[in-house]
Amino acid sequence: MGITFSALRGGLTPLVPDSLKIAVEVDVSGPRAVQRALKSLERALKDSIDPTFFRDNRAPSDLAILALYTHADERGASTEFIEKAWEAAIEGVAEHLSPVGKEAVLHTLGAGAIDNAFSQLLSEPIRLCLAAQVLSVQGHSYELSDAISEAVSGGATRETALNLIESNRCKCEHAFTQAAGLYKKAAKLFGEKGSDKDAVSAGLSAGRTYTFLAGTHMGTDRFGSASDAFFAAERVFLQLGILEPEALFLAADAKSKAEGALSKAQELGQRAAPQEFDQGAAAPAA
Repeated sequence: MGITFSALRGGLTPLVPDSLKIAVEVDVSGPRAVQRALKSLERALKDSIDPTFFRDNRAPSDLAILALYTHADERGASTEFIEKAWEAAIEGVAEHLSPVGKEAVLHTLGAGAIDNAFSQLLSEPIRLCLAAQVLSVQGHSYELSDAISEAVSGGATRETALNLIESNRCKCEHAFTQAAGLYKKAAKLFGEKGSDKDAVSAGLSAGRTYTFLAGTHMGTDRFGSASDAFFAAERVFLQLGILEPEALFLAADAKSKAEGALSKAQELGQRAAPQEFDQGAAAPAA
């Protein structure tokens, strides 16, 4: 069994000639075979992928793991001997991506998608989850609550503090909304392939990301929007309930929080802004 990687290009400048082919023998039939395959993939990626995609200028071993999952998926082979879960490998890759690498991942998706190392190495659902992880981390990075507290401690009113962080609030909202949509799309693709376990994993990530979005709205006094996001989480969790009983408890919790946020919004006379949670567009966050 073999896998062939075509030329892996970075940005606008090819690192290697377009005609280069990297052939790596891959066997996932046992633990030792998997270890040999991973070592071969790591060596191949070290010599071929654009180092500027990563903060330490080298492809992390987790990228080889994701490539191996893609290889197994394309051939209908078992992944039982790959010790590290693809979810953990995605976190590892995302952690090592440089700003250039993050953009490269995001631009492999949606309209005007660009063909690069990530699109050639990784299956679409794995790329969707990797992009979602990138966006989710971006959403968490804004630390809006800390910024509000700091402004208020400095003498600003809460209204002024909210105005000061509005730009970052919009970016945070966009990042979480996009991430949740990408996780949902990945869950759908996994489900279509009959990979129920992977579909549940991606779906749970989608639901949890909607709760992160709801938390952002709650923390910035947008209770109507928070209610909408919690209800979106509930819908995702309910869809997973057939395959994963835990999701039903998460759905009930999300519904309770949605109703609480809605009550608060009605008390304050707030109306939620329209939010298109079901489209899952893949445009990079600004």
